[in-house]
Amino acid sequence: MTNTKSFIILKDGKIVLENYLNGHSDTTYWYWASAAKSLMAVIVGKAQEEGYLNIEDSTSTYIGSGWTSCSSSQERNIKIKHQLMMTTGINDIGVDLDCIDDTCLYFLDTPNSRWAYHNAPYLLLRDVVESATGQGINTYINLKLNTQIGMFGFFGVNNTNLFYSNTRSMARFGLLVLNQGKWNGSSILNDSIYFNQMINTSQPLNESYGYLWWLNGKNSYMHPRIQFTFNGSLISNAPTDMISALGKNGQIINIVPSKNMVIVEGINIATRHVKAGTGAKETGFVQKELPIHISNLIFKDPDSGKSGRVKIEKLSDGASSRVVVESKKSEGK
Repeated sequence: MTNTKSFIILKDGKIVLENYLNGHSDTTYWYWASAAKSLMAVIVGKAQEEGYLNIEDSTSTYIGSGWTSCSSSQERNIKIKHQLMMTTGINDIGVDLDCIDDTCLYFLDTPNSRWAYHNAPYLLLRDVVESATGQGINTYINLKLNTQIGMFGFFGVNNTNLFYSNTRSMARFGLLVLNQGKWNGSSILNDSIYFNQMINTSQPLNESYGYLWWLNGKNSYMHPRIQFTFNGSLISNAPTDMISALGKNGQIINIVPSKNMVIVEGINIATRHVKAGTGAKETGFVQKELPIHISNLIFKDPDSGKSGRVKIEKLSDGASSRVVVESKKSEGK
């Protein structure tokens, strides 16, 4: 439990479970790690919707030439959409994957010929957005996202693109995506074509990757550090329509449209790769939440909005029932 920070479950737009541990609360800021990639995908889509950029444009159009060590023609062929799809073709072998200096970015393959989870091209999307909009990334996010849906969060000042927010802000972002870019009847991201491209397979190399979003339920997937395609679904024990913003150390936003659910986890997550025949029906990644005692959970009544910890009480007939301490609302046997 030493690494568990928080988690929230939303069902039908309402918080039904919320939990904080190890000094965290609903106001504690924490980093999203690579889950922020999925946030950046939404921001890029908004910038395109407003006419600031076009993902079919060359990246050089916005951040100038010479941002790589590729030849001029090779560099011009790299488009914003390739950054979103992780298919720039910039070398990812034996290099610092976070280095955005031109000396770190050199040609390996033509764009859209190789899928590689390369952080540097993603990091440069911040420069693209800032150049295209003429605004700092945090200013643009505050205007177009934070103030619109009640989020609180910001990107750090360094080149790691770490985004910080409280857990409820992660949940609000997940709810926005669950509702296809709409919030309380207002369209935050109204470009339905871009939105659908973002949350569906973006290229044929890794079926389980959209525009900086991970997709479940596809026929195959690739691992971030392995140039090998595995058969089967990305998370074999999860709903097939789940899309995920995945970050290091269990910073996760899982969105399940079929269940109308958002699950935000900064929690004890055990993720491992299993092969068929070793206790699993098929090869794939399995996510398992490590145990949290029921006394550590906070239940939020979706009707009254009241919350409280859950405990077990004996009923008059000798049966047991889970009861929210503050409201005394039974949650069943």
